[in-house]
Amino acid sequence: MTTQSLKKTAVVFILSFSIVSGFAYHNQTTGSLQAQVLETKLELKMKEEQYKKEINNLKNLLLSNKSTLAQRDKQIDKISKAKKELEIKQKDLLALESEVSALKSEIKKYESKITKDDAPDLKDTSVISKIDVNVVNEKFKGGVLEGKGELMVQIAEANSISPHFFCALIALESGYGKSKLAKSKNNLGGIKGSKNAYRSFESVDECLVYMGKLLREKYHEKGLIDINKIQKRYAPSWDAAGNRYWVKNIQSLMKKIHLDALS
Repeated sequence: MTTQSLKKTAVVFILSFSIVSGFAYHNQTTGSLQAQVLETKLELKMKEEQYKKEINNLKNLLLSNKSTLAQRDKQIDKISKAKKELEIKQKDLLALESEVSALKSEIKKYESKITKDDAPDLKDTSVISKIDVNVVNEKFKGGVLEGKGELMVQIAEANSISPHFFCALIALESGYGKSKLAKSKNNLGGIKGSKNAYRSFESVDECLVYMGKLLREKYHEKGLIDINKIQKRYAPSWDAAGNRYWVKNIQSLMKKIHLDALS
């Protein structure tokens, strides 16, 4: 074989090897790309499944929220209806309370109505008879005891003293709260202290409380209940000329309070 023939054979061999190598490389590259495509497809498939699950979860959550909102709307409706019913009941209750108040007022007026049977005992100063506070207030109007009728009655009853006697005594001794002694010293009962001087009180209320306690402790609890016995100690005839009419004047004032309540 000649040199030229060898060269041709070598060139053919080299070309054949290159072609075979190219095909092998191409096949290898194509296989690698196909593997990547397959891997990408699988990855996309997994993500698609994941997204589907997330979408389903969101749908379920949305349905759940819709259900919750529907239940909440029902609860709001119930509350709204209950509130309206309550408002109606409250109005009815206020109307009933108004009626009850009116009835109580009528009952109070009826119970406080003075009759002939409520006449005070003119001798026993421990007998508590029904008294009209309005009449008492009217009589003491314009003096230091104006508006104190209810307080006087309460103090008398709290000390088991006839309110008619208590009010009449104060009216006589203080000139219905208009005397100089009542105005200057708040002394409503001609009460004396040390050295036979008239006592001073901080207020008329203080004096009223003192007088109630005085009559209970120094008179009633010592058995001095009859008005005549009280006079001998409270306003003895020898102390002042007018004291001999003290009992009659007190009894007259007691009658007047009762009779004015009847008219």
